[in-house]
Amino acid sequence: MKPIPFVSSLPRLPTDPSHAARRLWKSPWLAGLALFAAAWAIYWPLVHAGYIWDDAGWIYQNPVLRHWHGLWWIWFKFGDTIQYYPLTFTGFFLQYRLWAGHPLGYHIVNILLQAAAGILLWRVLRRLGCRWAWLAALLFTIDPVQVETVGWAAEQKNLLSGILYFSAFLFYLRFLGFQEQAPAAATRPAYRWYLLATVFFALALLAKTAVCTLPAVLLVVIWWRRGRLPWRDVLATIPWFILGLVMGLVTIVAEREQSGAHGSAFHFTWAQRTIIAGRDVWFYLFKLIWPHPLLEIYPRWHLADLHGWAWCYPLAVVLLVAVLWGLRQRLGRGPLAAIAFFLLTLFPTLGFISFYTMIYTFVADHYQYLACIGPIVLVVETLAWVYEKGHSRLKTISASVAASPRPENLWRAGYFGLTGAGVLMLALVAYAQTWVYVPPQRVWSHVLRYDPTNWAAMENLASCEFADHHDRRAWLLYQQAEMLPGGDNYLVHQDMGDFALRLLRNSPLAAAEYRRSLAFDSHNLTVIEHLIACYERMGQWPMALADLGHGLRLFPRSANLHFTLAQLLVRAHHYKAAALQYTAVVTIEPRNTMAQYDLAVTLDQLAQPLAAMRHYRLALLISPQFVPAHFRYGLDLLKTGHAADAAAEFREAMALGKKRINILRQRGRLPPAAAWANQALVHLALAQAMDRLGNHAIARQQRDRAAQIQTWLKAKHPATSLGRP
Repeated sequence: MKPIPFVSSLPRLPTDPSHAARRLWKSPWLAGLALFAAAWAIYWPLVHAGYIWDDAGWIYQNPVLRHWHGLWWIWFKFGDTIQYYPLTFTGFFLQYRLWAGHPLGYHIVNILLQAAAGILLWRVLRRLGCRWAWLAALLFTIDPVQVETVGWAAEQKNLLSGILYFSAFLFYLRFLGFQEQAPAAATRPAYRWYLLATVFFALALLAKTAVCTLPAVLLVVIWWRRGRLPWRDVLATIPWFILGLVMGLVTIVAEREQSGAHGSAFHFTWAQRTIIAGRDVWFYLFKLIWPHPLLEIYPRWHLADLHGWAWCYPLAVVLLVAVLWGLRQRLGRGPLAAIAFFLLTLFPTLGFISFYTMIYTFVADHYQYLACIGPIVLVVETLAWVYEKGHSRLKTISASVAASPRPENLWRAGYFGLTGAGVLMLALVAYAQTWVYVPPQRVWSHVLRYDPTNWAAMENLASCEFADHHDRRAWLLYQQAEMLPGGDNYLVHQDMGDFALRLLRNSPLAAAEYRRSLAFDSHNLTVIEHLIACYERMGQWPMALADLGHGLRLFPRSANLHFTLAQLLVRAHHYKAAALQYTAVVTIEPRNTMAQYDLAVTLDQLAQPLAAMRHYRLALLISPQFVPAHFRYGLDLLKTGHAADAAAEFREAMALGKKRINILRQRGRLPPAAAWANQALVHLALAQAMDRLGNHAIARQQRDRAAQIQTWLKAKHPATSLGRP
């Protein structure tokens, strides 16, 4: 009988219990489970964490996550999300279906992803022949600098891209013939592994483009393990370089156009950017060595400091690389490869390319999420080398001298004990850091404890208090943020304007704050839209129109601005001009239900029922349960002699209206009088359609039902009149 492959591959159970214990201890399943357990032990407090910073735009206030057509927007409409990371947003979209806006689910997924990333890194390092690969993977999993990534819901993009990065790395090593027992051996490549690696690299880029440096890292690894760099290996990475470059350019454009990485805050000379990059490198290395304090926002270095002696930072980086290159024969290629990995992986966030958070700070812990692997592996491999050298020498000594206990055993116990104590200390620091994220306000209070002049932390703390309905405290914190160095900026004034508009209902104060915000950044589309809303509330139509014109000159493809202008033109009875603006909206956003509907209504005002009917149909194609579109579409069908089709639309409108009224009743809420008034209108319209079709009995029934509703409304809601639904 032919054996079953899976069963026959299982190890036989040994009869010797001690042998079984050793086999279990060396089991990869046990090692992987230990990494998984370590991640949960360190990060479990984060299940109680909430949302911070930009989690709103990425998750719980992100409109593209709420409807199934959001998947189309995520993948095929550039600009509808903060960044073009479609795989990350697809993950958020699917999770939103499961637990909506509750942060618990996102934090649990983050912890699971971090555990999986640690396990995958362990397998990569084993395949590269690292001696203490498991310890390096453990340190990566629980290092205190990783807490920010795991505790920040939106940084799921870091974790997801990291898992795909390690998967691509692992498959590429298999393609190159790297084996766990003989990592430097060159074997005939299996191109299926190359194809798999390429797919996973592309997916990693779609999760977050910071992984674009992987092909360069792979070349460094090949040189490290084989001592040479054949052209075949270089050519194999060229498609990866092209993929990374394309996606990197997409991210740069999105960072500028969507996130707002432009303006005076981002005007740096190349000399300043070089100094920033050098200082960043040493900052990250120091945080790995001494992870205290760990802050969500580190102080932003003053531009005045970026000259003269500050050149020591980049020069020291160059000197370090040069020394390691010169000593590669004595030290081996490993130290240089580890530092090269660190520098290459950090490169996208070193400041040579502008990104939005540079307005607050030049550094962040999550920027070195992957880069920290280089120094960690270097330290662990050094520890392994020292241990093996010491153990070998002591074993030689003990062979010639009878001693009990044996020196090498004492060395092993002491060395592993000290190493374990160091790991435990790092774990305790990481565990303590997780509580900084519970509750969200503590994140910003923690920053202000070490940097009381940090306006960004003060502004975020104010936003947290605002969200918790501590309105007076929130307003005071906004005012304090404005007075701090650097706090008199467009973002703080934008937040103060939002606070005044939404909570204080003080449109003049809000307008003043928005104008101050635009004085710093005149290209802020959100502020322009909010300022126009203020002028509308105050009835200052000339000011609103002036700002609309200014906004449309800056953002000619802003659907919101075209839509607002169209509404103002309708209010002024300029229907022809309004129709042009609505047409611009549906050209930019063809799936905008309200724009399609309002364009149809405007065309009705221009006595163009056939054109209007086309846009009613489009509105209903997008939103089949949109009652007003059914009703008005039915009216146009009636006008153009299609009474039977009109009756069908009226019946659909009536059924949907009744359904909504019943839903409100089931929820214990009274349906508004307008809902009943709309139902009466639909009954009257259906009566007209029935008369046209010669069904006069049904027409009388519909009129009687409309009359009953009208009588009831006059008794219960005398102020309600019949209008248009």
